[in-house]
Amino acid sequence: MGSHDVFVCDIVAVNVDEKLLDDKGKLHLEGCGLVGYTHGQYYKLGKSLGAFGFSHAKKKKTPKKQPKGK
Repeated sequence: MGSHDVFVCDIVAVNVDEKLLDDKGKLHLEGCGLVGYTHGQYYKLGKSLGAFGFSHAKKKKTPKKQPKGK
């Protein structure tokens, strides 16, 4: 690319410590101790900010309250 390297690859295997999986097999990354690096600093990662599509999800409708006496 000129100014930086680009790596293109195929993932051929994934290994996960079973203590990071719940009883349904869902992976919980908040227990991984993930780290990010940018501009000479390391950052701890792990706080969930929202699920895929959360900014476009339809809001749940709350049931309308019935008038008193009906």
